[in-house]
Amino acid sequence: MEFIEKVRSFSADNKIFDGRSLIVGCSGGADSVALLRVLPQITSSDIYVVHVNHCLREDADRDQKFVEDLCKSLDIPCKVYKFNVGEESKIRSRSIEDTGRILRYEAFESYAFELFGEQKDQKSVICLAHHKDDLSETMLMNVFRGSGLEGLLSPRAVSDRVVRPFLCVSKKEILEFLDSLGQPHCEDVTNTENCCTRNIWRNKILPEISEVSVKEPSEALFETYKLLSDDMDLIDGLVSEKLESCLDRKHLVVDISVFENCHRAISTRLIRALWKETFGDLVDFEQKHVQSVLDLCTDNGPSGRSIDLPFSRKAFVAGKVLGFCKASELEDGLKRAVRSSGILVFEEKTDFMTIEDAENTTILPKSLIKINYEIVENIETIRYNTNSWFCPFFTPDLLGELSVGPIDRNMTFKRAGTDLKTKVDKLLGSYKVPGATKDLVLGVVRGDEVLWIPGVGHAIGFTDNISRDKFLEGSSDMGRHKYLVIRLTEVEA
Repeated sequence: MEFIEKVRSFSADNKIFDGRSLIVGCSGGADSVALLRVLPQITSSDIYVVHVNHCLREDADRDQKFVEDLCKSLDIPCKVYKFNVGEESKIRSRSIEDTGRILRYEAFESYAFELFGEQKDQKSVICLAHHKDDLSETMLMNVFRGSGLEGLLSPRAVSDRVVRPFLCVSKKEILEFLDSLGQPHCEDVTNTENCCTRNIWRNKILPEISEVSVKEPSEALFETYKLLSDDMDLIDGLVSEKLESCLDRKHLVVDISVFENCHRAISTRLIRALWKETFGDLVDFEQKHVQSVLDLCTDNGPSGRSIDLPFSRKAFVAGKVLGFCKASELEDGLKRAVRSSGILVFEEKTDFMTIEDAENTTILPKSLIKINYEIVENIETIRYNTNSWFCPFFTPDLLGELSVGPIDRNMTFKRAGTDLKTKVDKLLGSYKVPGATKDLVLGVVRGDEVLWIPGVGHAIGFTDNISRDKFLEGSSDMGRHKYLVIRLTEVEA
């Protein structure tokens, strides 16, 4: 059948089906019923149905029973969720339309978790029956909301874990397909009432446009949609490349220098991409918020500055990086920023401990820092990492003399090869370590002498090939040296 082949071809072109199970939303209306009849013919993926009863209409229970009976006849598992959307919209201070949408997606995710547990994202996608006419309505609504390219391309055939195989077909084609099968469906009488913005577009504005348009509006807008999709694919590729070049995935921060010579079209999308990497979605993260974040990155304010954003979240700039966090976790966000520069920080203030006491300690107290040490004589074959320090003139007493912990910012530090002593507070300030985080920076000391601050510098010994060569230049008896090698590694929380 031509209708089925059209959907099959569109699905293949957009890689909609990838073997994961389908959580299909079915209201009982024509679109979702047609989707249920088509899916078994174009994919071998397992199919599960979610029906959400919004309790808004007198015939809502009728629709629920229809879907349950249909799924039973098709031998497809069906899960029903029942919500009082009217009451819930008041609690959430949102429109009934928005609340219904939110609750539907919560139901989809709930069923996916019930089926697949923590593996739901890897094993399932949400499959919806949006079609060309829905796309036309959304495009035009977003145009008059002042949306950018992303708004004009909503909805998309594949968007994260949501897939839409019907974007290539119109409502008329769907109804003709159901008629050819003799397949009944439910009618939602509210779709004909101009009770919400979408219905006004559907029932009044688009029919009037069709009277003066050269093409059927849904067809014309779909052509525009396809052209813009190609442009968006190009931009997405550029953003992905730029993101990989500036994103520290371990600490979820980006280098703000990327914004200096970056086109605004890329900069704004990089910020949105970082938000999504941090929180998993872009819900209610609008252009005005993106602009506020850009302003934060370029205002030359103090390190550790932040702004408030939706959902009690914050953007912060510390040192040379930008990150996002929950408002209640700003301190942890600033620690992530500092760590991204190679400087190690404790989770909270703690006492110093000697290297000797750390002998059997894998993780330093109050930290995410693993410590190891060894004694070596042959330094020609050693390997370095970013946080290894080679302390010369080893004697057994040295293990008890060296201590590791959060250094006092009032102490002074003299970098190897110089005679200049710098107060730790000033030194860390030059590295843009913000505020109270300075009190958590890890250092290795001997008495009042700071010998090594990972990510900043060392007073004696060496940490890499360059500093080793400088050290050896000034050493006349290196053959008799033994070295205490301390290696520190960040571990996952």
